[in-house]
Amino acid sequence: MSKVPLTNDECSNKNKKIINNIDKNKIKNSHFNLLPQEEKGREVFLRKYCLIGGPNVGKTSIIQKFIYKQNPDFNNSVNEEVHFKSFIYDNQIYDCKFGDTKGYVPNKIYSTNYPYLCDGYFLIYSIDNRQSFELISKLYDKILKKFENKNVPIIVVGNKNDLDNTSRVVTRKEGAMMAKQLNNSPFLECNIFNEHLIDTIFEVMIYHDNKIRSLNTIGMKKFDEYCVNDYYQILTFYNLIEKKSFKKK
Repeated sequence: MSKVPLTNDECSNKNKKIINNIDKNKIKNSHFNLLPQEEKGREVFLRKYCLIGGPNVGKTSIIQKFIYKQNPDFNNSVNEEVHFKSFIYDNQIYDCKFGDTKGYVPNKIYSTNYPYLCDGYFLIYSIDNRQSFELISKLYDKILKKFENKNVPIIVVGNKNDLDNTSRVVTRKEGAMMAKQLNNSPFLECNIFNEHLIDTIFEVMIYHDNKIRSLNTIGMKKFDEYCVNDYYQILTFYNLIEKKSFKKK
């Protein structure tokens, strides 16, 4: 039986209990990562993000690696699950809800709510599956139908870049070009055996989301000056987020 996503109010109430009543014994099995005792009482920023893409591209593996730091079950394909993670980024506390969705299959009937309304989306494909790559633009179009403002945070992620070149059918350049076409969205590649790369795609989302929020506040429609959509620019981007990266527990 799939888990029922929490409402905003339910999520907010749960977050407050975690932050204000930290007790390792009581919540040792919680999805939330424990925050240091000195962080109690600070403002908490709530975010909802969704991982979407075709079947078997590694959405579940990515989220399991990021949240639980576990080697994923490669046979574990889900219909829908919601996971939570609390962390400190740029000296701010974030309580994030991550939606792990069922693999999208063209021409199949889905709920009118798909993709679910979120603060940002990870569009994930596998570098050894061109069909999953070609789905990215279709999923992007579905997302835009839910938003009047085109500047919804999107990150294009090419998964399984640990595979050898004989398995790769989508080049890094193609991935970067696709992301650029999707409103200059950031592009990264990753694999679940490299924890640093996995952490980075989530750091990029927080950074990207915060930038868009600040630019939307002042009414700007374009933000090319900070976009990262070329593979080789990622090294530069690492330097941008180095001082703001997730605080290690």
